Amino acid sequence: MIELGRQSIIEGILELQMEEELKLKSAIESIKLILDKDEISDFDKLKYINTQLGDIMMLNI
Repeated sequence: MIELGRQSIIEGILELQMEEELKLKSAIESIKLILDKDEISDFDKLKYINTQLGDIMMLNI
């Protein structure tokens, strides 16, 4: 049986939070980049943004 100390649990939680923040920042940067592309239609931009927002919301569940 594995015994987890309080410190290792806290470190694990902090690591998970940092991973989520990195994914969130990456998704936001992707959205910014797609919005700057003139050759992509507004409808395709909207679909992409909705997909990214769905992924972001799944991080918080």
